[in-house]
Amino acid sequence: MGSVGDCFDNAMAESFFATLECELLDRTHFHDHHQARRAIFEPPRVSRGGSIIRSQSMPV
Repeated sequence: MGSVGDCFDNAMAESFFATLECELLDRTHFHDHHQARRAIFEPPRVSRGGSIIRSQSMPV
């Protein structure tokens, strides 16, 4: 960790949230808060063949 005001203090957290915003939030329109929470916090289900199984509540 750096000192106060060091730009590298929270670089990992900022990178994570920038990726989350770019990959999920900017590409998806959520109808309500609950749908957004499920898309972020519920892991995707994976079939035996390795493909992701999407529910109707989770947009593409």
